[in-house]
Amino acid sequence: MIEEQGAMIDEVQQKPKRRKQKNRARQHSASEQTIYIGPNLRGLAQYTVFRDAMPVSVARMMENQPAIQQLVVPIGQIGAGTKRMNRTGTIEHKAYNQLRKDVK
Repeated sequence: MIEEQGAMIDEVQQKPKRRKQKNRARQHSASEQTIYIGPNLRGLAQYTVFRDAMPVSVARMMENQPAIQQLVVPIGQIGAGTKRMNRTGTIEHKAYNQLRKDVK
């Protein structure tokens, strides 16, 4: 009976470790993805998700309008990026307004 309890304790202690490893795997795959949170532009829609690398067309747009780069954030940080974009005086806020002006 004592051996059974010891085995159950060992089993319970191992389960959280497995869960943590699964969560780390999810975080890793999410960190490879980025999302554009800026305004809709010709050829680039708001909330476009990029996996691994940017398309050539978007890279060219970034060369012409560097403000786009400020509005591409890791997908796991979309909430924080959006808050910064809405907060007056931040780099993201200035970039968003600059791109909006260029669209009009």
